[in-house]
Amino acid sequence: MASTLRSVVVVGVVGVVLCLCCGPLGAYGHGAMLTPTPRQPEPLYWYQVGCMTGCKCSGGGKEQYPTAESLGCTNPTEPTLKPADRTWNVVAESPRGDWNKYAPWRAPGTAIPLDSCGIASGFLPTAAVQFPHQFKTSYNVTQGELGSKLPKGNVTEWEAGAVVEASFTLIVNHGGGYQYRVCPAGNAVNENCFAANVLPFADNKHTVHFKSGKPVEINALDVSEGVAPAGSTWRRLPIPACNCDNGEGCQVRSKDADAADGKTGQVSYVAYNQGKGVGHCATGLQFEAEHLSKVWPEGYGYYTARLGRPKYDYGYNKVSTETKPAETGKDDGKDRPCDASTQDACEGIAGCEWYAPKNMCYLPSPAQKCPNMESEDTCIKQNGCAWAANKKVCYSSGSMDKETGSMDKETGKTAPTDFSGTKGAADSEGESFDWWIVDKLKAPTEPGEYILQWRWDNEQTPQIWTTCADIKVVAPASRSAETPPQSTTNAPSSGARLAGVSSMALTTAFAIMAALV
Repeated sequence: MASTLRSVVVVGVVGVVLCLCCGPLGAYGHGAMLTPTPRQPEPLYWYQVGCMTGCKCSGGGKEQYPTAESLGCTNPTEPTLKPADRTWNVVAESPRGDWNKYAPWRAPGTAIPLDSCGIASGFLPTAAVQFPHQFKTSYNVTQGELGSKLPKGNVTEWEAGAVVEASFTLIVNHGGGYQYRVCPAGNAVNENCFAANVLPFADNKHTVHFKSGKPVEINALDVSEGVAPAGSTWRRLPIPACNCDNGEGCQVRSKDADAADGKTGQVSYVAYNQGKGVGHCATGLQFEAEHLSKVWPEGYGYYTARLGRPKYDYGYNKVSTETKPAETGKDDGKDRPCDASTQDACEGIAGCEWYAPKNMCYLPSPAQKCPNMESEDTCIKQNGCAWAANKKVCYSSGSMDKETGSMDKETGKTAPTDFSGTKGAADSEGESFDWWIVDKLKAPTEPGEYILQWRWDNEQTPQIWTTCADIKVVAPASRSAETPPQSTTNAPSSGARLAGVSSMALTTAFAIMAALV
């Protein structure tokens, strides 16, 4: 970072969903830009559900396989992407056919968010099915609040026309792709403004950084055909999931046998075909990725939070460091004690529970027991649970697990944010990510104040994740020699409104996913 001004944006896509973003076992946020510092408090929880191409997101809806009709999208935009740019059910080999035909990534940029900076909790308060996140009381955030209406946050300076860096990490992989855009201050903060000011990528590479280990460079796939706004460039997520609707736990079996029984949950695990197995994706992947055979063999899967960790965890249980599936190509299940295919077998394993809607055996964390708590008294006594008094529902609060968090036990303070590329990306409360992908962007050429938006259009799920930050673009001559390459100034009196990425959200992914149908 010698002569050009650079800023690192880290987007954490945290939480797990199958087709929407929450379910009976709890709700977790999925995406958040961590730096430049988001203006949203707890930015993981600002997004929108019920999104279809060409239509405004409904803010509700909860089906295993949502349709345009079920989400109130009366005139969806037909798919525009060619197969090579796709990430999920690419040739419609699912037992349900082309069920994700109108998912946002099928025509990138055409689905219309409820708010360009997301809404608090993702669900509208009026949604028939919803699992609101309980924000910290000090933030005074209400469900459905618009992110674009929040006060100005911390401001990051970029040099006009400079090459800047943006990065993201995935905790759960819903496919699709993303784009970075800005809206000049003084304009209405909406999609029209952001779409008119897309930040171009500066090259065709991703650099994958790890908390421990050297970074690796992989090729990026840029998408410019069939996107909105026309002439802009989106970037496809480079990580393929396993080759079934669920993206994980795929199995080769009759594609219509389960459908005949009405067991929709099992259909989602039917592999599209018996492809070339890659590690725990024994039946193959959604698409080919050259980095798997070259520089990054671990760069695949659905539960991707721990791709950089010495001890692997695919959402089942711990896998030994001596036998990583990504290295051996084997996954014999010996290190996954809840690997049972029947309810009787599952209930015979200590600590494991059976989730009937998905016919799945899993190892719950304490927080996953939250929905079973029927009273406020029992709910608040359970670690990681919170009580929604207005709905009389107990749910996972997503609070930081103090045993696994990075809190300094002597001072009681958490580690400071570090995005240097050498110590691991971390949020303001000390939670860190194991890996993240860096992209180089071109900053706006005109000096002034801007709002930066990161937008991720999903292909497996009808969701759009958006996070916003405040940027000041300065002329090169206005920065003195003493000014560091990255400069962030505090917002007046409002304080930093930063995210607390929940350790619970990272350690409970597999069981939560089973409920998100």
